[in-house]
Amino acid sequence: DAAIAVFGKILQANPKQEEARLELARAYRLRGDGGAAEREARALRAQAPLNPEGLLLLGDILLESQAKALDQGQFPSAVKEAEQVYRQIIDQQLVSRLPISQQVQLYYNLGLLAHVEGNQLVTTAPAQAIERQKSAIQAWEQTSRLFDAISVLNSSVQGDLGRAYRALAQLRQGAEALSLYQKGCAFKDPDSCEWLKKNGHGV
Repeated sequence: DAAIAVFGKILQANPKQEEARLELARAYRLRGDGGAAEREARALRAQAPLNPEGLLLLGDILLESQAKALDQGQFPSAVKEAEQVYRQIIDQQLVSRLPISQQVQLYYNLGLLAHVEGNQLVTTAPAQAIERQKSAIQAWEQTSRLFDAISVLNSSVQGDLGRAYRALAQLRQGAEALSLYQKGCAFKDPDSCEWLKKNGHGV
């Protein structure tokens, strides 16, 4: 609450102070006031549309507001907006202005969104599902490369990659499916390894 009061006073004196608005949005988010955090993050985007930390924060706030829907495999409009905001950071070539930890967060979240929507589209639009799982793999591979760059092993990302390769394998056939299951197993996805065993491709 003290931080909210401080940054609020700064903005009263100078409404165009980008850093104060960014920190105010973060303070509201930390307090658990998602609505106020989103309001300030949107105001910052309107004021400074190329502020990468502001864009990332807005995307994260939108994503958090739909956490329950994502857990249930749904892909509501707020999630689509979050992905658009994240993509803006990449499309506007702003990624390098983010700290490595925030770059990791950006690519991980993009992978998550592509994976969730890919799973949702399996029965209604399999061709789109394939493309979305490919996007998930691409984003999570970039996440893994960023971890490698700072010499950090992240087993969670490795597991996510394994699941994404398995999801893509389930949409393909023949040698391509086999290759994808093998990649999934290489990333320690137990279901991929089990499929290989059942189909005579011992691990």
